[in-house]
Amino acid sequence: MQTSAAPTNLSRSDDRLVMTEEHPGHPEFDFSGGALCLDFCNTASTHVPLVNERLVDYAALLEWGAQAGVLDERTRGGLEAAAIREPSAAAEALAGAREFRLALYELFSAAAAGRHGPPIALETLDRTLHRALGHLHLVPSAPGYAWQWDLVRGGLDRFLAPVAASAALVLTSPERLARVRVCDAETCQWTFLDRSRNGRRRWCDMSSCGNRAKAKRHYERTRAASGADRPSPG
Repeated sequence: MQTSAAPTNLSRSDDRLVMTEEHPGHPEFDFSGGALCLDFCNTASTHVPLVNERLVDYAALLEWGAQAGVLDERTRGGLEAAAIREPSAAAEALAGAREFRLALYELFSAAAAGRHGPPIALETLDRTLHRALGHLHLVPSAPGYAWQWDLVRGGLDRFLAPVAASAALVLTSPERLARVRVCDAETCQWTFLDRSRNGRRRWCDMSSCGNRAKAKRHYERTRAASGADRPSPG
């Protein structure tokens, strides 16, 4: 059996996969969400409305898969060739990936607010997960056995199988689900696992969204104080 990734322990605390070597000219994606499914959510700045779409075409979707470590060069090359032969199938795979991403965001943003997500979002994930499990196999691995993804065959979106599995792991782990957060910045809906000691992390990245939020609050306080000190007309 040919496989496209090394054995993957699905029970480990951080199921993100390491980045592969980038292709020159392609965008660099961020993998700071703490779980593969959350990293996939973060391929857009906001989802409702959609802002800063990073998955601009099927090639960008493949690049995300390569950087996430779920696509090896051989499988990627096969998918690129298939996309050239079947552009309509590639467009359909891209649209499906975006729909799947929105479902994940709806589920995780709802979890961050302490509630269940929309039933249709769960149905979308469950449908994707059902297909994904057909790519999962047990293989020998010292000292026993391990899970391994076989992504050589299947549809043009088959490399999203580990993303669906990652989402299921987070959603079924009370400890991890309780740590899911959505960035508190007004212009960012990135999702992440809050591993801070006090569990009160508010921003996806303190150096970007956190600093901008603090600068905005400082500006508003300064402006309010300046207006309060200004004498009333007349």
